[in-house]
Amino acid sequence: MKKVMVILAVCGLFAIITSNINLQTNESTQSVKDWKIYPLSLVDNSIDKKPDAFVKVLTPLLIQKNKHLPEQFSVYAKGKIEGVEVSLIDENANGQYNEIGTDVMVIGNSRYGIPLSRIINIKNTLYECNVASKGEKISLKPYEGEYGVLDFISNFKCPTKLNLAILNSDDIYIDVANDKKVAMPSGVYKLWLGYIQEGTSHVSIKQNQMEGIEIKEEFDKPDQRKVTVPNWGADFRIDFQVTIKDNKVQVPYGSLKVFGSANEEYYKFIVSLFPQVEVIDSKGAVVAKGAFSGC
Repeated sequence: MKKVMVILAVCGLFAIITSNINLQTNESTQSVKDWKIYPLSLVDNSIDKKPDAFVKVLTPLLIQKNKHLPEQFSVYAKGKIEGVEVSLIDENANGQYNEIGTDVMVIGNSRYGIPLSRIINIKNTLYECNVASKGEKISLKPYEGEYGVLDFISNFKCPTKLNLAILNSDDIYIDVANDKKVAMPSGVYKLWLGYIQEGTSHVSIKQNQMEGIEIKEEFDKPDQRKVTVPNWGADFRIDFQVTIKDNKVQVPYGSLKVFGSANEEYYKFIVSLFPQVEVIDSKGAVVAKGAFSGC
């Protein structure tokens, strides 16, 4: 009986009543014990469905459902914080807009929403954030705790761009995929949700066995904070199950697990190119080839 070795190659891994309840849209300078209050407008287009009044965004819940196109939300709160447009989405539709980790905030013109957080990053400045339950206002005050700086993208080795990377520590959620120097409150963070998309192909990323990322307030120079730059992404490791029966080699597609160099896991693959299987004997000769259903 010949000894065989199974090699798996992943091809192209990344191969309404229109009732704009206007509560003022101008920024407020009102302060209560150092909190600055920003009124929001509650928009409800659930009947009239005016196309210019929707907020179109891909939320974490949609990504977890394997969606890759932004959806239109007809009921949301909107306004500006420090000159930046902000929208709040009641993700679970229970009438509350202030549920940290559940409801969604969209900052600027991003097509991605992130979970509502106790600390938010606006123009790379950190603020404590307090949202009114009905979404009529947001109160902010400058964050005064220790913080560090994170570069999560420079050492991410992958053929395609990282679209979304939400890091989480307790009740803090920050997207770190769009800037090489992101201010972060000190703490240990995990990768709550990563997302890569190219055309109609997309994949999600989660922590798995990846070590927590520790952010500290450290300085290279008296006026220059040290930047934490984790290494992750390629080289990729693929784990899978193999059964051999009646001279047939079977690799269940559902058994595939893809891990990065920092032990993060890539999952929920929707790709245009499917993995191919080759069976190689002890001399390196290919004795059989196969493809997953749909290849």
